[in-house]
Amino acid sequence: SNGKYDWSIDLNVIKSGLQNLRSFPINSEVKTSTTKTICIYGDKSPYLNVNNKRQFKKFFTNLKFEKVKNAGHWLHFENSEKFIEIISKNLI
Repeated sequence: SNGKYDWSIDLNVIKSGLQNLRSFPINSEVKTSTTKTICIYGDKSPYLNVNNKRQFKKFFTNLKFEKVKNAGHWLHFENSEKFIEIISKNLI
């Protein structure tokens, strides 16, 4: 839009899938994925810590972490330039 990216979230999809997300079996044996996976996180986010990184690695064996500096949980908004750079480099 006008040469810039717009970000929108489909809240109805999130709401309809919330129960599945909450019931994800992190403490049981589940099949791991070898698919190339990227976890993009803000360096100020309280949600990603050493324990959570360890959990991610259990499920995604081909995992790479990409940190967005000067951003918290809403990294796509707080540092959109860096977020788009990481997406463009890794996913597009």
